[in-house]
Amino acid sequence: PQLLRDERRRVLQIYTEEFPTITKLEFPPLETPGRVALRVHDRRFGELQALQLSDGQIELLAVLAATLATPSPASPAPAVLAFDEPDAHFHPSLMKRLVSVLERAAERTAVVVATHSDRFLDFLSDPATSVRVLEAKGNGTCVRRLDSSTLDAWREHYTVSELRARGQLDPANSERDPAR
Repeated sequence: PQLLRDERRRVLQIYTEEFPTITKLEFPPLETPGRVALRVHDRRFGELQALQLSDGQIELLAVLAATLATPSPASPAPAVLAFDEPDAHFHPSLMKRLVSVLERAAERTAVVVATHSDRFLDFLSDPATSVRVLEAKGNGTCVRRLDSSTLDAWREHYTVSELRARGQLDPANSERDPAR
């Protein structure tokens, strides 16, 4: 997949919504075939290299590139996009934006996100459809869907993260004292 002009514009738009002092993103080719550098232009600091950016800034660019890239005829759309804790270095406002981008990508392809972030769950537009709880069972793992009617009733009074902390979503990982 490659980022076309409109997609690059969308990446910059989303990126600058979170980081408003960024004015330009450049990906100049390196001498090694198939590799590019990253240059970021910031109104406060001038030109920055990738090593001068935070982990959250780099991760946002990677997620945006993966989710917004248009497949080429030689490289069809992926069957699934998988992310392991893409929210680990994100401010809550950025996490909300991340969830929105991932949900839009899920309209085109399967998106799998492994996260330990309760806050991430709170930003999902339809957690009952989106969330799967993984539970250890014997020598394997059981994947369980949430019951939407039960979850909807609980969400009238609690956020998804509060339900998880109370042990309502995945009791084995609740914040309750296991001795009680």
